[in-house]
Formats: sequence, C-alpha cells, structure tokens
Amino acid sequence: MSILDPRTWLALILALAAAFGLGYWRGSTVATRTERAACAAGHAALQAAAASQQQADAAKANQASTNYQQEASHAQQQTRTITQYVDRIVTRPVYRDICLDDDGLRVARAAIAGTAPSDPASR
Repeated sequence: MSILDPRTWLALILALAAAFGLGYWRGSTVATRTERAACAAGHAALQAAAASQQQADAAKANQASTNYQQEASHAQQQTRTITQYVDRIVTRPVYRDICLDDDGLRVARAAIAGTAPSDPASR
C-alpha cells in the first residue's frame, strides 16, 4: 500500500469523518443536557415566583373582600334605619302636592350627614 492509493485516502477520510461525527454528537449531547438543566432551573424559578404572586393576590383579594363585607353591612344597617322612617313619612297625605314635609327633610338631612334622625315633631 502506498500513500497514493485511493483506498488509503478513503479510509483516512472515513476515519476523520467518524471522529468528527462522534465529537459533534458528544458535544451536542452535553449541550442539550446543559440547556435542559438551565431550562428546568428557570422553570422552577418561574413557578416559585408565580406561586408567590398567587399567594399575594389571594391575600389581597381576601382583604378586599373583608373590607367590602364590612362596608356593605354598615351601609345595609343605615339603609334599614332610613327605610323605617321613610315608610312612616310617605304614608302622610301631605305628599299629594309637596315632595317632602318638615319631618321628611329632617330624616333626609340626617341620612346625608350619617347621623340618627331625631324624633319627628308630629306623628
């Protein structure tokens, strides 16, 4: 066999191609593992951040719900008190021509001010 024999060159080219292919394959495998590990770490960090944000949002929603319930119950109590007085005043015959008499204005002003109305002058 001489150096000019084509079979020698062919064997050399095939050996180089096999070595190059094997090196490329090993490098690709290592890179894939590294990329997957980095992706998994990033995914875990995103999941932790999402869980933390979800807990914060739940706490915020719970606080808002509590505040709303307190304000709604306070407003409901005021509405009930005002309704009782309005029912008594509306049944009077004075409402045929005039919208509010003195007692009606007193109850309306007390409702606007947020205070309890005093006793009406006439019943």
